[in-house]
Amino acid sequence: MYSKSDKQAATPFPPPFKSWSIARRLTIHYALCAFVIFNVSIALLHWGLVVIAEKQSNRYLQDEIRVIETLYGKAGDWRALEKKFEVGFAARELMKTYARILDSRGNVLLETYQMEGQLPVAAFPVPNGEIPVENGHSWKNKEGNSYILRSVWLHGTPPSGERLILQIALDVTSLDRIFKDFRMVLLAVIVFGTLISSAIAAVIVNSGLRPLKEITDRTMHITAYNLDERMKLSHWPKEVKILAIAFDEMLDRLQDSFDRLSGYVSNMAHELRTPINVLMGEAEVALTKARTASDYRRVIESNMEEYERLSRIIDSLLFIARTDINKSQLKTDEIIVGLEAKKIVEYYLPLADDKEVSIVCTGNATLYADPTLFKRAISNLLSNAIHYSSKGGKIEISISQGEDLSVTVTVTDTGLGMSKEDLPKIFDRFYRIDASRHVHPEGTGLGLAIVKSIMELHGGTVNVVSEPSKGTAVTLKFPQPNITKSSF
Repeated sequence: MYSKSDKQAATPFPPPFKSWSIARRLTIHYALCAFVIFNVSIALLHWGLVVIAEKQSNRYLQDEIRVIETLYGKAGDWRALEKKFEVGFAARELMKTYARILDSRGNVLLETYQMEGQLPVAAFPVPNGEIPVENGHSWKNKEGNSYILRSVWLHGTPPSGERLILQIALDVTSLDRIFKDFRMVLLAVIVFGTLISSAIAAVIVNSGLRPLKEITDRTMHITAYNLDERMKLSHWPKEVKILAIAFDEMLDRLQDSFDRLSGYVSNMAHELRTPINVLMGEAEVALTKARTASDYRRVIESNMEEYERLSRIIDSLLFIARTDINKSQLKTDEIIVGLEAKKIVEYYLPLADDKEVSIVCTGNATLYADPTLFKRAISNLLSNAIHYSSKGGKIEISISQGEDLSVTVTVTDTGLGMSKEDLPKIFDRFYRIDASRHVHPEGTGLGLAIVKSIMELHGGTVNVVSEPSKGTAVTLKFPQPNITKSSF
């Protein structure tokens, strides 16, 4: 066998995340979501800017190629080309453009000033007239400067009749530096944006969970002495209101149960005190002086009645306690209700004959239930009906089975009846109507409470209809399908 300490030692510690508060979890989740959103948004923004810059750069190169082809197409206007290469390109500080014209053998015919040192001939791709505008070639020299390179055949008719190659490059080093600085700014936006989002999330979460803290604070102040306190729902959100309403309903049930328990304890003390006081009184009287054997015998016989009453009370309390605990332990069997009811009637016939009360049993049905509990429920109802019926009264036990196979048993008497004010309380333990104490003083007030417990065990219901001086009808309804299912 394992000791409690061994079980505790064998139980692994819960992961730290599971012990975190809701506020911390929500804040971290919000921060992670903000971090992911920032990264995805900024990555898309950076990618879009890079694509736009590359398109614009290639478009600019294509425009320059068209200008050079136009100048070259005018019967090889070398003077205009030289002016374009030397002045038009070299004068720029940013986004410089370099151009070079080669013959078919690779000899340099014309190039921008200082181009050879920055952009050697071998760095350029082989010209292909089918290359689209977007397919510029990116390249970096030894100094780390970035360029977009293009090589195309010049269209036109030069004086020599030979096709020439145009190599043109755009210096995008400044763009790379701008994008590098831009990436640093974006990184700072991600870091600070996530931190600021986390701080805002913490404030929002704490503000949103404040009603839960208020519920916790108010719950901690509720004890058995102030169960009448309830939550205030004025400014709380809908989800928390639902929780508060459910908590208030739970408090209503607890208060009702507590009130019932207080009344139950009070009634139980009263019911137990009466026979004990009688026993003590008779014992004191018997001990005041010497008695004969017959006197002591009468005292003992009188005490036996009180002992039997105490025994009935204790047996009933034990039965109710067991039914409250063992609600799933039912030993169901098939019961022919009419046959069992007639057996119970035969048992109570002598008592009924003494009061000149007639008993009629009509109808029949088949029921799956606990036979012992079923007999006890019918016996309690029949016993009550006999005790509270007047002389010459009538009791009827009617049995029926519905289309849904449910079974209904109704015990109707023509006795004292009950007022509407008493009906809601008659199933409370030890509750007894004042008039019934005189008619049936040996009663314990637990008969109907036991009947209700038996019906709850079977998943059924008990209903009472009564009028003062006209009689009472108690109806038991057993849900046959559920009981049949539980019997297998």
